[in-house]
Amino acid sequence: MTVREARIPVRDGTELAATLYLPAQQDSAAVPALLEYLPYRKDDAMLARDYELYSYMAANGYAGARVDIRGTGNSGGDLPEGEYTEQEQRDAEDVIAWLAAQPWCTGAVGMWGISWGGFNAIQVAARQPPALKAIIAVDASDDLFHDDVHYIDGLLHLDEYTLMIDHLNALPPAPGFPLDEATLAARFDREPWLVTWLARQQDGPYWQRASLVRRLPGLRAADAGCGARSGQDHDWPVEPCIPA
Repeated sequence: MTVREARIPVRDGTELAATLYLPAQQDSAAVPALLEYLPYRKDDAMLARDYELYSYMAANGYAGARVDIRGTGNSGGDLPEGEYTEQEQRDAEDVIAWLAAQPWCTGAVGMWGISWGGFNAIQVAARQPPALKAIIAVDASDDLFHDDVHYIDGLLHLDEYTLMIDHLNALPPAPGFPLDEATLAARFDREPWLVTWLARQQDGPYWQRASLVRRLPGLRAADAGCGARSGQDHDWPVEPCIPA
């Protein structure tokens, strides 16, 4: 496996930090790409989690791409106002197009994730970027208020994620961890996301903006011949398949 660092430009000129895990044979054969798109500081997790995980993908003929969401980790831009924003989803479309255009990629991209990465995989698939051929969403939901971690069936829920995420958001980029005023202001001088959630204790526009429960018929992320099967209310892939 070959590991590369990359800066992926998005439409407003911001660059997102990416770590690419490419199969050793990628110089002679293009492969599909699998995108994991998170705010959880990829450079802090490489040895603890990612290297072993992505080496499995590379050994099975896929290129892995882990990308820090704008304003988090080593990516440029300001910290988003919360989870699953319109900006986050637009950036994902640009990342998918960039991956598909790389010489080591066949042009087919899959998106996968557990929790946050599963949520935004569903949301981005509903936008139907042309190169996105399949998603795998684990521990994710199409209903943010009733099924996410903040309010479960309307009941306030606080756990380790709530304590962790605002601390991660405030940390400057690895590996230098700069402490200059501009860096700290972009990450630290922001309303904590916990305050935002506590101010919205009923279902409404804030939660519904990225909840696809009423819009599932628009969710398509696979070519017709890719093992997709019709569900009761929608048509989306239930078998992981990324055509070359």
